[in-house]
Amino acid sequence: MKHYDDAASQAVLTHCKRELMQAIWKLLLDDEFMFAYENGDVIECADGVKRRVYPRFFTYAADYSEKCYFY
Repeated sequence: MKHYDDAASQAVLTHCKRELMQAIWKLLLDDEFMFAYENGDVIECADGVKRRVYPRFFTYAADYSEKCYFY
């Protein structure tokens, strides 16, 4: 607002949110994580056994009824 004397449009805000999410993914998926993702990481579990684990991202995505418009 300070720079343009007007509020950002919905299209600009949507673009900024997408760019922010892409930047976050770029930080999360660094070389160290990608190495562990592909090759696993050996950790010693609580029972004393060493196991190779593979990190994964789990997401939940759903369409919410309030986002759907029926005409």
